[in-house]
Amino acid sequence: MNSKLMSRVGNDFFSVFSEQSQENEIIENNELFFSSTTVSNEHSYISNPQRGNLEQDEWFYMDFSSIIFGKDLLNMFDIFDNTGRYSNLNSNNIKDVNLLFYAKEIDDDKYINLQVIREKNYIKPGRIIQYINDNIKYQKNDKSLIFRNEIDIFIQKNLNRIYFKKFNDLKYFDKRFIDIYREATKEEVESFKELVKKIDSFSISIIDDIVGQRNRKKIKYIIDNNILDKFIGKGNLIQNYIKKYNIQSKLDFQDDKFIINTNLHLTCFMDIIFEAHYTGEITSTRLLASSNEEVALENEYNIKEPK
Repeated sequence: MNSKLMSRVGNDFFSVFSEQSQENEIIENNELFFSSTTVSNEHSYISNPQRGNLEQDEWFYMDFSSIIFGKDLLNMFDIFDNTGRYSNLNSNNIKDVNLLFYAKEIDDDKYINLQVIREKNYIKPGRIIQYINDNIKYQKNDKSLIFRNEIDIFIQKNLNRIYFKKFNDLKYFDKRFIDIYREATKEEVESFKELVKKIDSFSISIIDDIVGQRNRKKIKYIIDNNILDKFIGKGNLIQNYIKKYNIQSKLDFQDDKFIINTNLHLTCFMDIIFEAHYTGEITSTRLLASSNEEVALENEYNIKEPK
């Protein structure tokens, strides 16, 4: 018998248990990891480079249908068609596990829950005092893997989405994600500056060394999605937006252009480009959004007008 709890060592896959009773016990004692995941709110990670900590049931997600290695993620579901073809973990390779994962089917969709394993998830070998068979014993302890009742990442097959809390977990799972969501390089910052110069209302001379980490991520997103193309030729609308929300108080103005030469100026520019300033519908309070996500249209969720 091979368990359905799987592990990855390097790039190879292994079934964790050879005894059904062991799998039954770990499932019984770790309901959170082996159950479906509650998602109270989800945020597209690509369009939210500035979002910080998440609440307990909030998740980031990425759509992997169009990424070059998306098929590799879907192929992980094939592993569970026949886990019997995989060897079990042994005393040699358990020390090098970098991933634990488990699949389940819910409402005609399939999910894989993943737990990323780092060195801190191991107990180092040494001598320990422990209680065994009604006696206290001092004995040698081999390197041991701690199983956490937590889900770091999960994959939803039908939607081609991968969900996660921390981008670092995603990088540990597959380093190829680094190229999808990374900070802009020096060359990309220069390309971004050339694009900004095409917008009538701005002049940009910020040097690469002072561009902050968050703004570098935003620059990468802007370049990848051709965001600035929408603002070319719309100088009057941009000026009106800036005046409406008093953004000019945070920017220098010279020769009929707003100057971007500090990271603070660049942050203000990002808020303009993402149209983060808005007026509250109920209180008419002027607000600054914490996310760049586009809000779904009302009819997408079939919301009825209030009576």
